[in-house]
Amino acid sequence: MRRDPIARLFIFTFVIAFAAGQASGGDFWRTPGETMRDASGKIIRQELKDPATYTMRVFERGQWLTYRFQPNTDRVLRVEGNDTAEDYLYDAKGGWSGIRVHGYGRPLTVRASSDSVSTDGLPAVTIDTDDRGRHSIIRYGSQTVAAIQYATSGEVRQFALGNLTLGLSRTADGFREVLSADERVIRETTALASGQQRSAFPLSLDAVADRLHLGPDWSTTVRTRHSDTGTITEVHDGAMVIARLVKQGPMRVAFDAAGDPLFYEVRLNYGVIGGDTDPELTRISNAVLPTRVIITRDGVVSAYVERPADSAFQMLQTSLTGSAPLTFKIFNAGKSSAANARRGSPGQFALVSARAGVSRAISPLMIWQCGSTETWQCVDRGGNWYCENNYTPVYCNSGDGGGYTPPPDDGGGGGGANYDSNDVVSDPNLTFKVNSGLTNANNKLANTRCSEELLNAMPVYGGRGTALQTLQRSGLSATDWINQHISFVNGTGVRDNNGTDVCAYYNPNAWTTPYNTSVNVCSSFKNLASAMAGTILIHEMLHTLGVSEKPADGSALYTSAEITAKVAEYCP
Repeated sequence: MRRDPIARLFIFTFVIAFAAGQASGGDFWRTPGETMRDASGKIIRQELKDPATYTMRVFERGQWLTYRFQPNTDRVLRVEGNDTAEDYLYDAKGGWSGIRVHGYGRPLTVRASSDSVSTDGLPAVTIDTDDRGRHSIIRYGSQTVAAIQYATSGEVRQFALGNLTLGLSRTADGFREVLSADERVIRETTALASGQQRSAFPLSLDAVADRLHLGPDWSTTVRTRHSDTGTITEVHDGAMVIARLVKQGPMRVAFDAAGDPLFYEVRLNYGVIGGDTDPELTRISNAVLPTRVIITRDGVVSAYVERPADSAFQMLQTSLTGSAPLTFKIFNAGKSSAANARRGSPGQFALVSARAGVSRAISPLMIWQCGSTETWQCVDRGGNWYCENNYTPVYCNSGDGGGYTPPPDDGGGGGGANYDSNDVVSDPNLTFKVNSGLTNANNKLANTRCSEELLNAMPVYGGRGTALQTLQRSGLSATDWINQHISFVNGTGVRDNNGTDVCAYYNPNAWTTPYNTSVNVCSSFKNLASAMAGTILIHEMLHTLGVSEKPADGSALYTSAEITAKVAEYCP
């Protein structure tokens, strides 16, 4: 039964847009571009429109980008930076369906939507969703790569990757995880829900390490660089470019230096896990559930958690063809995780401990060891599985405790679109507005009154401290959280736990639930001026940190409108 719409309304952020409707065609070119300044009056973002040539130059994050439009419309055809140019591709219905990147030799083409991704020379990856819009099956061509089973409550019960199955059950401490291969249990662990999450894994090359001639310690040797547009992430091994990842919404396609495709990467969408009834479940799940799935051209598939909890399975890897050993990693495993060496009887696993010495490391880069990853490789030999393990240190910055795997961007690039959290697809104008809002939000969060005092004044669900304490436990700054840890997606058609298409039914600007780091952005968000767009994104950021609101949570301190007013007060 559908609940009363008035009672349900405040489960989600709902802010009426006061700006005029999104301009299009001639109106777009009669509307002057915006100029954004920081507290000192310095221009940090500027739009310069030229109706005579149907171009718009945008200055953002120290870079100029040129957008070229179809005459007499607001449809973007091309964006150009200093190091690259990207053609926007559209489908037969006029929807934005992909990009073609120039500037690196052979053009790199990626076509993507919220449920598919493809490139030249490889079968497409397609995603089946259930009636709540949650990912249920991922396919590579006709092969099933991954499958997800949900409980009635919305909780993920099982994640299958090739011949691997990860069963999950909630415990008092976090999640009990049981990993099986071909229906035989390999390993069990309990991922801890408490504690500080310091390490981030925004990139995984494990599945192609051999092809790229990388060692097991690749994460401590490679460097990354973003293009001016932010669409391309270059991966450097020393002075050599070994891969380029092209981002289109929540999808990425990796190419080698010659332009041949290496792998697809899909960002998983589990929907509203805990909903308004159990946001704590969402918080715990964020540190346990695999975040991304990788499918290589060679049939190797892997899944990894970007910010894993202690003792969680951080990475799973197997082969669709059975030609490669299965591999899994446990992050910051406890003393009980190193198994004693023993030989297995038929049908059992023989676990062989091959633990290497791990020492605290200090280097001129001012990093420190904040954890370790336990890597196991298992091979089936005549019906018996043999597994061996090694330990690799994980490093953190000595300053803010942020993750150091892989090493940070080397400072190159950094154009206006360089926001990893912007995963909007299908609508380039919505993508553009989210970037504009993120620039404004970053400017506001540069002030500690916004990034600290506001967060400290916002209690989180269930009386578990404040939004600032949630942020501090993550080891991230407020700007890192909003730029890297949140996924802003196109909310068109996304349904809540009751099957309601929220954007269509309520027409909000954006919505999410406490601790859910996926934020649904609705088409009305395009109506906002950049200042209001930044305010709304910070409002949503508070929810991702655990802030709830009245009347959905009777114990919450503020209503949705009052939260927006607080953001405006602390973050002018």
